[in-house]
Amino acid sequence: MFELRAAFGHAARQSGTIEYDLIVSGRRVQLHFAGPSLVPYTLPALAHLTADLGPRPDLTICLWDTVSTESPPPSPPWSLGEYRLAGRLFDTDDGTIAVNHNATAGTLSALDRSTRTALFWTHDATALSIYVQAAPLQTILHWAMSAYGWQVVHAAAIGLESGGVLLIGNAGAGKSTTALAALHSDLRYLSDDKCLVRLTPKPLAFGLYNSGKLNADSLERLAHLRALVTDRDRYSAKGKSLLFMHPAYTDRLTRSFPLRAVLIPQVGSQSGPEVRPASPSAALRALGPSTLMWLPGAEKASLAFAAALVQSLPCYNLYLSPRLTDNHSAIAAVIRRHA
Repeated sequence: MFELRAAFGHAARQSGTIEYDLIVSGRRVQLHFAGPSLVPYTLPALAHLTADLGPRPDLTICLWDTVSTESPPPSPPWSLGEYRLAGRLFDTDDGTIAVNHNATAGTLSALDRSTRTALFWTHDATALSIYVQAAPLQTILHWAMSAYGWQVVHAAAIGLESGGVLLIGNAGAGKSTTALAALHSDLRYLSDDKCLVRLTPKPLAFGLYNSGKLNADSLERLAHLRALVTDRDRYSAKGKSLLFMHPAYTDRLTRSFPLRAVLIPQVGSQSGPEVRPASPSAALRALGPSTLMWLPGAEKASLAFAAALVQSLPCYNLYLSPRLTDNHSAIAAVIRRHA
């Protein structure tokens, strides 16, 4: 960590620092950018959480890239043999220091819990994929917020003031389309793909990111959101588009709500939506693998959390109607049933 902090210090001296303050579920997080390059690729997804803080944050995150600051990180102390997943990922966590190097994404994340300081590095800010831009700092925030009982979960979340639901499942299940269509319904939008969840004292979801991603077919159905598109997946011919709900839809966002149920959306063939009970094991199969994939290195804890989550809430299959408004009415009915 000392060498990483030194590399960031060099970057900050080269390029100056820019600071932003966030409130993440009541915890104060301060972002220290070395120069402006990473700001437009990190802040938009978190902009709904910005606030003015006092001098003592709960977590300080230092961010820099090499291309703009000419400050590379130190050579890693681990060997190539310690990488996994086809040699593209290294992670370690001894309870005090946690490190993750994702060679595929081109990012390095580290957290020192004893000093409540984290560092994030990438070689070139402009090369960050839309998936990193949509959920910036997710590994660091997962590590840090787990101390307070929170877990990053791969799920969309929408609801009413009285509570909401998680929409879970693999790509193509309809999570994003259903969630983003809620911006023009009586429901409130909390997340499209990743959110924070805690189980005690009661199941609760927190909207960590205001981002959304839509494939071409879904964007065609939600054409009114085209103006919000800022980037697209440049590595896939059928890649998704990236958009941010803040500030255009700030009044339609909600920061948190009690969780009332877990829904597994599926494309239906009938004219109206249908809600059927699902077993916790079916919900775990829909939630567990995708959450584990996005949080490598924390598989055991993440799987245990996912299992406890689906055991603590009623679970349903939601067979989607082509009419989005009908789906939202069915979701609202589930929420009211368990409020």
